[in-house]
Amino acid sequence: MVHAGLILLNWTFHAVHIGILFLNTFGWLFSSTQTATLTLQIMTLMSWFGLGSVYGFGYCCVTDWHSRIQKHLGQSGFPGGYIKFLVDRMTGMNADPVTTDRITTIVLLVAVLCSISKALV
Repeated sequence: MVHAGLILLNWTFHAVHIGILFLNTFGWLFSSTQTATLTLQIMTLMSWFGLGSVYGFGYCCVTDWHSRIQKHLGQSGFPGGYIKFLVDRMTGMNADPVTTDRITTIVLLVAVLCSISKALV
């Protein structure tokens, strides 16, 4: 029973992660999600840089919790982060974690700038 619950949590966290990724990246495009998007982007940056100053750059509590569930299921978790995990899974390659982090950071910063500029218009 516990195993089934962990599997459900694992899939729930995948859905949450992907939802966060899409909202952070594309939510600024839609007026109905602009406020939620900017709030989530700020929370993401605070996690990466604020909590990241304690736990390591790019720290994400959602990834941390999801990784713990993965480990309880006997999987490796996300040693290079969730984005690297997705890139590896979707392409079949072993993406460089530094490059993945850099691209992810640039994409988020551009999306934040788009959110702010759209909010000011």
